[in-house]
Amino acid sequence: MIDLAAQDCIVAPVTPPGAGGVAILRLSGPGGRDIVTKLLLPIQVSRWARLPAHRLRRFVLHDPASGAPLDEVLLVWFPEGRSFTGEATVEIQCHGASAVVESLLQACQLGGARLAEPGEFSFRAFRNGRLDLTAAEGLLALTQAVSRSAQTAALRTLEGSLKARINAMREALLTVMSALEVTFDYPEDVPAGYDHDSLAQAIQEVMTGCDALLQDYSRQQVWAEGLKVVLIGAPNAGKSSVFNALLGHDRAIVHESAGTTRDVIEAQLTVGGQRIRLFDTAGQRDTVGAVEALGVARAQHLMDEAHLLLHVVDRSVPPTAVDLELLAGSPRQIVLCNKSDLPQHPDWEQAVSLGVDSMTLSASTRDGIGQLLQKLSQQAAERGASSDQSVFLTRRHYSHLSVVATELEDAHVLALQAAPEDLVAFHLREALSQLLMMTGEVYDEAVLQSIFSQFCVGK
Repeated sequence: MIDLAAQDCIVAPVTPPGAGGVAILRLSGPGGRDIVTKLLLPIQVSRWARLPAHRLRRFVLHDPASGAPLDEVLLVWFPEGRSFTGEATVEIQCHGASAVVESLLQACQLGGARLAEPGEFSFRAFRNGRLDLTAAEGLLALTQAVSRSAQTAALRTLEGSLKARINAMREALLTVMSALEVTFDYPEDVPAGYDHDSLAQAIQEVMTGCDALLQDYSRQQVWAEGLKVVLIGAPNAGKSSVFNALLGHDRAIVHESAGTTRDVIEAQLTVGGQRIRLFDTAGQRDTVGAVEALGVARAQHLMDEAHLLLHVVDRSVPPTAVDLELLAGSPRQIVLCNKSDLPQHPDWEQAVSLGVDSMTLSASTRDGIGQLLQKLSQQAAERGASSDQSVFLTRRHYSHLSVVATELEDAHVLALQAAPEDLVAFHLREALSQLLMMTGEVYDEAVLQSIFSQFCVGK
């Protein structure tokens, strides 16, 4: 665990473990240059003392106890305020053999350095104002990026794009709140043109910025995890058969008995270069047992989180009450009229003409499965399409933004209703506090520990 108040000198490799041509060790904190001095022969000390900042020079480092040579290295130092951490820093570029790296680490520790905790360099950069919390999380995302879109968005966050968008929302909120404060502290000084409609419009503009960030989060979930597709519908509609047909092999049990699928079954596939996460769920119905009830509850949770719902219906029989309820539900659904190899019941013609997206297929003959796969690939490409402004957001950011969106919506409704200004201001203050927590200007120590512990030792 990181000591949030520590001011000592820490050391760790900043390159991955394992054999390589070059490895880099970083010492950060007071006394780093003195520790390196202890590893030099007296003839090299003056040359090290005269070395300008940010310049690489060749030296030979020695064991401080025995005087034995350890490695021929390149040294560079960074003054306080001009390093990654904001502290005086020394970096040692050595040969990449694990034995060399380990011997130099031990020598630095003998000289007075302490082995860094995971994420401690990045935490010190945050503490010293070199990174805000969003930039630190962008750095972590950049080290873990699995696609070009994720890499680009993470880099924008690291460079401050997310903070800039949050700050723009914050400044807009502060402007609105300043006008509100005037209205109930100094009613005679109300700004010209101020009324509840203009207040609602100003709040709406902040809501637009918040919505744009939430959309970025939705897009990046597709980049990082794949399009989340959940099969839903009444029991025996053919969900598991469609699930197996999409995968091209039998993964879920198919049986004529209702309630065969009692738990969520997940599989992944790649279509047209797009990653799809497919979930088969328990049929939606009044359950007959505790196990099936748990499966239905899990299905509902997945439905709430899904990017896309595939609502499977049996077109050969009349629509059930479950079918009609689901048809009137989420707009994020495609109705799959299964069993196209059988005659369609006439009631379905009206049921699927309610403006929902639909297609006909047969899981048993695979008729239409190819078209469905193509449609899923297109959906993944469209939902994951990044813009020139897309930034990387974590689940923590999403949690804060969700609260911001709720508070802004409440404030907007109150403004439209010409409610008392102090009620509107209450919700705006709550939204503002969430934005401050996003950037780390207001933080909880447990949150910091959770974020920075995800970094590797050398970051």
